[in-house]
Amino acid sequence: MITRRQGRGTHVAAPKIERPAARLVSFTRGMQRHGYQPGTRLLSVEVQPAHAALAAVLLIPTYAPIFLVHRLRTLDAEPVLLEQYALPQARFPGLDHHDLERRSVYDVLREEYGVEVRRARQSLEPLVAGEYEAEVLGVPPGAPLMLERRLSFDAGERPVEHGRDVYRGDRFRFVTETAPWEG
Repeated sequence: MITRRQGRGTHVAAPKIERPAARLVSFTRGMQRHGYQPGTRLLSVEVQPAHAALAAVLLIPTYAPIFLVHRLRTLDAEPVLLEQYALPQARFPGLDHHDLERRSVYDVLREEYGVEVRRARQSLEPLVAGEYEAEVLGVPPGAPLMLERRLSFDAGERPVEHGRDVYRGDRFRFVTETAPWEG
């Protein structure tokens, strides 16, 4: 409820935002439903060769070129999430020419390439902010973060993208619903 930062004083903590862990939800649409104004800052789009592990999950040859997209997501101009997407360049040629700052990556894939993400396999694990994450997200080094790894699939069960998203632990709570146990 209260946060203390050396040199900044004591402040009332912003409420945590619940993020569904069991459903694939657009960050922009989900945050708008919570009453926030989401924003995006494109940090970089690079073409790199896919290392063996990434190539294996994306079902592409090792060292095939991929787009590596880094974005900073904000809520009411406050940085809250670092996104990293890896997408096969052969499947999405010219992706780097689209406005990835004002458009959802999934919208670009659907509207420009005819590829709709239908499901994803996601995992969550806690981590602490290193120097880079701390600087970009505006938190102290060592602050709690939540890492969400995602492999998304299209309607034909073909891998679309591998995501690595880092959420601020002081702003998000991941929730899931369970069905009654049958046993």
